[in-house]
Amino acid sequence: MMKPPTHTIPKTLHVAVVVFGLGLLGLVSAGANPFGGLAQTKRQELVVEWDKPAATPNWLTDHYQAGPVEAKIQKTLDEELDIDFDNLSMNRIFKILRGKLDIPISIDTNAFEENKVSPDQIVMLPRIRTSVRNLLILILQPYDLTYVVESNALRITDFAGAKIVRHYDLSQVFVDNALLAELLDAIELIIAPRNWESSGGTNSISMLGSMLVINAPDEVQREVQRFLLCISKQASANLRPRSFSEPMQLQR
Repeated sequence: MMKPPTHTIPKTLHVAVVVFGLGLLGLVSAGANPFGGLAQTKRQELVVEWDKPAATPNWLTDHYQAGPVEAKIQKTLDEELDIDFDNLSMNRIFKILRGKLDIPISIDTNAFEENKVSPDQIVMLPRIRTSVRNLLILILQPYDLTYVVESNALRITDFAGAKIVRHYDLSQVFVDNALLAELLDAIELIIAPRNWESSGGTNSISMLGSMLVINAPDEVQREVQRFLLCISKQASANLRPRSFSEPMQLQR
């Protein structure tokens, strides 16, 4: 009776299989999906503790490191106005606001030219009672214009010219970088989600040590500040990573 042919597996193949198996086990034990590709493999970051500076920054109290003029402008923007700007030119409106609010207002003429808008553009805005901030949005947004608060003036410009760079030392809010990825994801998903570079926009966000650096318009910066301020008021026990294996317990 003939024996069925036998095939000998080369030793090199045995070694390759063992190496592959060990590598696969290492990926799984690290929490990665070995079949999901590099994009689905979560890189494990080393948790680094941060030293908290003694001084509390202005962005955790009121306005971000504002000088006297900038602080006055920010405060004025939150004031309410009852005003009628119907059938007035932008130049005339800005002149009225300068006198009424007693703040310096400058016009970025290049931004107006690039957006094909004349400072003499007539605005149709009947009597309204709202904050100065919302009033400016109603006046400027239809023409793809906006404003930015600078150290010495309120500048009327376009969205490209309104971006400013600000930095936030996260050691004032977190004891380490364990929640850093979750924080960055939350900012990009909640605050102007379409405008970040990751979504094809122009706003950028990056980290250097414990310093969060953001290049975005003033309104986005203000929302980031509010978000970080809310986080800083949480109990420290709540600011820790939660494993998905932990059951979520709701306190009633």
